[in-house]
Amino acid sequence: MARPEPGRRESGPQADAGQLAPGTPGARWGLSPRQNEQVTQGMHNAGVPDSWFPMLAALKALGAIGLIVGLWVPWIGVAAAIGVTLYFVGATVMHLRAGDKNIGGPVVLGLLAVAAIVLRLLTA
Repeated sequence: MARPEPGRRESGPQADAGQLAPGTPGARWGLSPRQNEQVTQGMHNAGVPDSWFPMLAALKALGAIGLIVGLWVPWIGVAAAIGVTLYFVGATVMHLRAGDKNIGGPVVLGLLAVAAIVLRLLTA
């Protein structure tokens, strides 16, 4: 399968989950924060040391995997959603402590994780 031109997104059945759900924890499997300049800049603005990047990327990937597995194993989904919520609460706190008021991303993603918890508990 041919890759799209730079700056152009694929559409149809060739589109991957990362193109369909940008910004979610599992949007691009294997996406390190270093590969996305916007994410890297936001993390630097929040005062996150470079040495934390691999650990934070791994935590986001595990959260995404847990949310997917949670579709079949409810308690794993709830645990993953709690972990993702705590991740984004921590991100919001880091931004505020550093004086960075650009907290829209972590707040929205944290609220989506809370919604995942609520929906799973209501449908369990």
